Amino acid sequence: MIKTLIVDDERLARQRIRRLLQNETDLEIIGECKSGAEAVSFINQNNLDLIFLDIQMPELNGFEVLQQINAPQMPFVIFVTAFDSFAIKAFEFHALDYLLKPLTPERLQTAVSHARERLTKDQRDNFDERVISLLAEIKEVKLRDEKKYLNRVMLRPPGRIYFIQTPTISWIEAKGNYVNLHVGKEGHLLRETMSNLEKRLDPNKFVRIHRSAIVNIDTVFEIRRLLSGDYSLTLKDRTELILSRHYRDGFFKLFDDPDNPVDF
Repeated sequence: MIKTLIVDDERLARQRIRRLLQNETDLEIIGECKSGAEAVSFINQNNLDLIFLDIQMPELNGFEVLQQINAPQMPFVIFVTAFDSFAIKAFEFHALDYLLKPLTPERLQTAVSHARERLTKDQRDNFDERVISLLAEIKEVKLRDEKKYLNRVMLRPPGRIYFIQTPTISWIEAKGNYVNLHVGKEGHLLRETMSNLEKRLDPNKFVRIHRSAIVNIDTVFEIRRLLSGDYSLTLKDRTELILSRHYRDGFFKLFDDPDNPVDF
């Protein structure tokens, strides 16, 4: 039996993977983890063959999980991601299996077949080296982008200065001569224009959805089409925003996948 672990911070995503694997009779799902820290602990304490690993998780992402594994042998990893085209090309260049969200049964079966072939024949090839090489490339790109784009915002209310890390911002709202940075249920006012701030944010993470709103795509939970032709975005904290028709092409471009196009 192929001892398998599912790692994803979203319960529905874990349930979907488990459901799609129910006919794979040689896979034994021995655990599920809902955070990166939980996954590191589980992997280091158990003898695993295969991991379905979500990349975009808060606090400790999928890449950081792999960097902290000290098990005698690296389990085979199938990455689960909603990443942009650069990351997908990186996976393909290093010959690593990945699944794009939302998952499809066909793509999952193909990835499982690849993993099964390598595991049953005990032909991991240089899997560990390819993972290490991918992590090094991702780290290099991340460092380059951090220099190019804002990774924190400095706020100056009367009498003090404090900082907000940009990944913690769920969405940004125009407020006259200010912008309101929404972090969880809190709002933080910054004297800046939407257009200037948009230029300083990573376009693969923050996208304009309305003339008065920018959203962090990692916080988007659901998209629904409205009768007006606009779209409704529901964030993970259940905040609802409008994606206007004027900005929809730029928004959906971030999710482009020839094998699984966005289609309403």
